[in-house]
Amino acid sequence: MDNTENTPTEPVVEQPAAPEIPAFLKDVDPEKRDAILAKLGRFKEQAVAVSEAAEGAAEEPAKPQGEVVSGKDVDWSEYELDYSVKHLYPEARYQNTPQGPRWVAQIDEFFSTERDFGSFNKRIKNDTEFLNLGQFLNDMLNSPEGWKLISVLPSGTGRAGVLMQRVVPVILPDPIPLKTETEVAVPTDAELANVQTAADSFAAEVGGAEAAATTEEVQQ
Repeated sequence: MDNTENTPTEPVVEQPAAPEIPAFLKDVDPEKRDAILAKLGRFKEQAVAVSEAAEGAAEEPAKPQGEVVSGKDVDWSEYELDYSVKHLYPEARYQNTPQGPRWVAQIDEFFSTERDFGSFNKRIKNDTEFLNLGQFLNDMLNSPEGWKLISVLPSGTGRAGVLMQRVVPVILPDPIPLKTETEVAVPTDAELANVQTAADSFAAEVGGAEAAATTEEVQQ
């Protein structure tokens, strides 16, 4: 029985085409020619890398360099900061937020109110808070919001003023780097073409020298 139809077909893997060898390198020794082509390839890759890096620098917003996670690792004199919060940057941390990676500082938030020593089980604010001081403090100090009691002071007959405090994160405005370094303009197409021409000329000169040396060796 012919099982040809059930025989799996081997996938055809296309081999990358060999790079075209310039005419001036065809008569050069293969090993020397490969070395020249490798140098030329590295030269072209560096030119492309420089171009891509310059384009990326123009598109991406400036941010702290390196593995910076603490404001203590940054020289903030090199940045323009919002005056109202500039003192928070040294203690800030660079971390992920719902708005993306940002500088986040921890600040103190305070809350004050009045409560009764009596009025047990009575609620206010649409039945969301106790009016009684003890019950109010019990809810606030044991809540997941992190409130701490700062002070309780009598404020009148049967009443007391309460001061609460907690620490909350605040996202700081993005620092703007001061332009202390020389900016590199993005290469134009004409400039990239000149780099290509220079690379080809370099390869031609090296290839011609190698070919001449090879010819001289043969003649000897």
